[in-house]
Amino acid sequence: MFYMDPESLLMDLIKEGLRSADPYEAVKRNLRIDKEYILIKDQYQIKRRRTHVIGFGKSSVGMVRAVVDLLGEDVVGGVAISVDKELRIGPVEVVRGDHPIPSINTERASKKLIEYIRSNINENDLAIVLISGGGSALFEVPLEGVELRDIAEISEMLMKAGADIIELNTVRKH
Repeated sequence: MFYMDPESLLMDLIKEGLRSADPYEAVKRNLRIDKEYILIKDQYQIKRRRTHVIGFGKSSVGMVRAVVDLLGEDVVGGVAISVDKELRIGPVEVVRGDHPIPSINTERASKKLIEYIRSNINENDLAIVLISGGGSALFEVPLEGVELRDIAEISEMLMKAGADIIELNTVRKH
């Protein structure tokens, strides 16, 4: 398409950039469904069956919506952790965590996700796990003997000192 007006070109480029970065659209571009199979990025083929959707990260709501829209009744449940308000997307429960500093909401949501996996998913089921940016702060359960407030304080101190996500995650995993 030829543009006489630079403003129109710029607006179209911005719209296309936003559309291609949309989590819902990204999942729909990379996940295809037929009668028997789920095809991921036209490379991996998985037999359709009873499916659970697990997610955590700032984009998990859009990604969960796309999977539920694509798989429909195959999705029997799931839990996702997001910074958004708590809601249901079909049979998937979205619970709220906090970002970038983990909080009691984060710990509660993370324990709920872990309990869902332990109680509901068996070896014959399929679990689709969706992870996006912010996931390491949104999915956080302290080890025994470590207090969540300590993790939060250390995270805040590191961020104020200019630590990047790699440095933050190095400290979080220890």
